[in-house]
Amino acid sequence: MYMSGVFPPSRCLGSHKRAQSNIFLCLLAPIIFAILTLELSPAAAGGGGFCTLKSLGTFGNTVVDVVGNAAASATSQVEYNCRSSTKFNSIQFCTYIQAADGNQANSQAGSTFYQARDANAHLAWQMRLQNGGDMPVGKFGSTRSTVGWTHYTNWSPSNQSTIASQQLTLTYLDRQQQDRVKAGVYSNAYQLVTQYKFNTGTPASSCSSGIADPDGTIFSNFMTTANVTKNCQLENFQDIDFGNQNGLEFTSRGAGQFRAYGNVGIRCTYQTPYKISINSGNNPENGVARLKSDNNFLPYKLLQAGCKAAWDDKNVLSGNGNTVNIVDNHQVCAEILTPLAIAPAPGIYIDAVIVTATF
Repeated sequence: MYMSGVFPPSRCLGSHKRAQSNIFLCLLAPIIFAILTLELSPAAAGGGGFCTLKSLGTFGNTVVDVVGNAAASATSQVEYNCRSSTKFNSIQFCTYIQAADGNQANSQAGSTFYQARDANAHLAWQMRLQNGGDMPVGKFGSTRSTVGWTHYTNWSPSNQSTIASQQLTLTYLDRQQQDRVKAGVYSNAYQLVTQYKFNTGTPASSCSSGIADPDGTIFSNFMTTANVTKNCQLENFQDIDFGNQNGLEFTSRGAGQFRAYGNVGIRCTYQTPYKISINSGNNPENGVARLKSDNNFLPYKLLQAGCKAAWDDKNVLSGNGNTVNIVDNHQVCAEILTPLAIAPAPGIYIDAVIVTATF
């Protein structure tokens, strides 16, 4: 696969004008799959009543473009069957998440959780409740700080049960909150942990400090599986401008005396190998790039950082993707091929080259 961009160097005689640049991008959208399996722990029956998990739907297939930074989220519905022979008017729920296998490296950053591909690659996500004040669900642990909701119902001796439901939203974080996201499959097991308490009046406490004496706790296992496809995109182009020059000096000065600099940036999934080539522009002659003004030309060449190694279709620049929240910037050195036998005519000299990234 490849993507291309236009990177124009320019040179002005007697006036100044920057060349315009156009960037053509080829984006691949990684596909993320979120799959859940259910496993119930025995519900702890308290004095107020007890709840069991009725259903926990799947998040389905989620399309995620980590490099392109497209928003990606999916929703699911969790339902609990709750019952009490003692009168109640509400049930307070506090919801947490933890790694089902006890691997806290997958859930160490408070409300941010990670799907691991290997020890050096992970994909970050968060979970929110529809009625949780847009706050992410926290980690189940000693602090017990998280979000929750209160379910209200009309109890009667003939109607002692109720179904409490809540919508869950799984969101993969934008690339600025990601880092080592490699291409490949990510899969880990987690638990949705829900504590609950039956109330006859106003709920005794908020979920910010946890339920002090819950009637029970429900653990529901789910799997998140992600398939991240390798991807790169060109960014952060900087035009090349030689500025205003005296044309006569092109006949008297030697090689390397007229240089200007630009930039080509690239963002890739972590450790994705890539190659960047630059063609000979719109006015090549015998493989040499030329700036053009009317029917007049100025020969030039493009070099990699340091102005030593050529940078063209045959001499490419190679690299590996950095973390996805960082753009790899590569300096482009442009050099007029002096000395010239004849001084060029005054004018604005322009060319546009195509930059191609292959990965």
